[in-house]
Amino acid sequence: MFSPTVPADTVNRFADALRRFHPVGLRAMSRAVAAADLREVCARIEVPTLLIYGDADARAPAEVAQALHEAIADARLLFVPGAGHIVNLEAPDLVNAEIRRSFQARG
Repeated sequence: MFSPTVPADTVNRFADALRRFHPVGLRAMSRAVAAADLREVCARIEVPTLLIYGDADARAPAEVAQALHEAIADARLLFVPGAGHIVNLEAPDLVNAEIRRSFQARG
């Protein structure tokens, strides 16, 4: 999930947060993530969309990001160098700045 360069403290805090999930909630979240292939929905997205991916993401590699980018009409794709799947924890300052920038550009 994380790139190899992520500090152990970040990984440990994430693992602790997962351990605190109620089992029913964790099961529901797991099912929601793996339940359906929703790619056909992408063409119906009619709002500006920011896709932020770690370029070291092994769970959803660059091909997944590119496919979503191509399928969503008004999408912007940003790859975060050295980040894995949990890019918001691996590069929070960059992710937050990009989200702010995206909102300001649309505002």
